[in-house]
Amino acid sequence: MGRLNLTGSFSFILVMIRLFRYEGYKMVIEPEALLLKPFKQIWQRDRTQNKDKAMMELGFVYFFCDPRSDYQYLTDEEQRKQAIKEGEGLPEKWEPDKVVLAAMEFYNSFKPTSALLLEDTRYAVDKLRKLLRDIDLTQTDDKGKPIYTEYNYSYYQTSSITCEGFG
Repeated sequence: MGRLNLTGSFSFILVMIRLFRYEGYKMVIEPEALLLKPFKQIWQRDRTQNKDKAMMELGFVYFFCDPRSDYQYLTDEEQRKQAIKEGEGLPEKWEPDKVVLAAMEFYNSFKPTSALLLEDTRYAVDKLRKLLRDIDLTQTDDKGKPIYTEYNYSYYQTSSITCEGFG
């Protein structure tokens, strides 16, 4: 059997992404995940038998970082954090500490370029949607001329239609 190359190769990225999954309303963590230092630290510091806190924190890492997470549509990280806490039943006052943040950074370091591009596209589309919603077509400059001409507005609409399939 071949050895796993941990230098950031594509095969390791695929393995990394498969270490965590959400299945049947339950976090499933493959045993190999606990061999990786950031995840092992979270697991080992939870001294309880059922490992509820470790599962909660590893679940947070998954929901916040994984491109397959149902929460990835939230491009604002603070909103995503709050939605995960509410949606997954994390304590209201819980915040990721430095161990969880290190695990998140580690997890994020293995995202493929396609996932990073998808994040960037979602962010850009959200900004464009906000811009389109905030345009006041009746706004004029100090000489009474419209600020937004038909040309400007049709350009934004065309951009919106072009980006629509990315979000």
